[in-house]
Amino acid sequence: MSIPLQVTPAFPPDIGGVGDYAAVLSAKFDEAGDAMATLVSCPGAREAHRTNHVTFLPQPDAEALARAIERYDRVLLHFSGYGYARRGLCRWLVDGLSRWKARSHGRRLVTMFHEVYATGPIWRSSFWTSSAQKRIARDLAILSDAGFVSSQGGRDQLTQLAPDLPLELLPVFSNVGEPKAPKTLSKRSGQAVVFGGPTRRDRVYKALGRAVGAVADCFGQAGVTEIIDIGPEMDVPKQVAGCPVTALGPRPAEEVTAKLSDARIGLVDYPGHVFTKSGIAAAYFAHRLVVLNTSPVSGFPFDLKDGEQFLRLESFVRCPEKTQAIADGGYAWYLQHDVNATFEKIRARLK
Repeated sequence: MSIPLQVTPAFPPDIGGVGDYAAVLSAKFDEAGDAMATLVSCPGAREAHRTNHVTFLPQPDAEALARAIERYDRVLLHFSGYGYARRGLCRWLVDGLSRWKARSHGRRLVTMFHEVYATGPIWRSSFWTSSAQKRIARDLAILSDAGFVSSQGGRDQLTQLAPDLPLELLPVFSNVGEPKAPKTLSKRSGQAVVFGGPTRRDRVYKALGRAVGAVADCFGQAGVTEIIDIGPEMDVPKQVAGCPVTALGPRPAEEVTAKLSDARIGLVDYPGHVFTKSGIAAAYFAHRLVVLNTSPVSGFPFDLKDGEQFLRLESFVRCPEKTQAIADGGYAWYLQHDVNATFEKIRARLK
């Protein structure tokens, strides 16, 4: 039997959450002695970084894809429509995989749905392309032998589109490392971290600015005296609720993990229905921080509860003495789908 192949819209050194996810998973397969090949399908991919197990699709075309994966019997697809085509309209991807499956009996397709389809207000292009994106996701789900989805919102979408698909909710793992024995909060410095891309970090700062009094109470109770900002350059406030903000800019993964390992609180702004697809939140959980979500939007999976595995600002004010228990609860929740657990689940589905 041939080794499995993963198809991804991006791969390092190009920057992107899905590409990082695919790279970490590939490394885990190698570490376990189960080689996995990778096909990168992205017009902007850096083909100069080709290796023995990483190749690039020459063009986004159905027949080109079918030929590129012809010698493989097991394929893991990382699906995020916008990664494969402008406005998420990647019909060629489904057609290519369909041709591949039709040309030989017993081929197996497992899809990791990082996204399903987008929606939006009438003035956004996603409003007008939503129906086409739904059809693409539905046909891909029907074509798949098994599927994983990274968020509760995506799971709800897929359940409506393809109720017969064997599907499991699989929150993303940390792309910046998983320390073996993260320190307790009392052994860490008095820092909180705001990590991620400019849009997500800006939302955190705006939310904190709307609740300065509550933030000051939270930080005071948790012993936080400084905020560390990590990510691409942007305008950040000089201080929040009396705590100075130190902007470090983008840092390599080993530096990020060192900072997270010494901080007490990780701040993120993600709606509940897509919270478990956040690589930022995953990194906080993996490093045993108190995860503080500033988004007011609910829809979390049943096993992720405010006040047990993470906090919101209003919850923090009510139960400051539980911070270590909440950090421990979030860490225990994360271990159920860390890199090792994810690898085992995906490998089992590919067999």
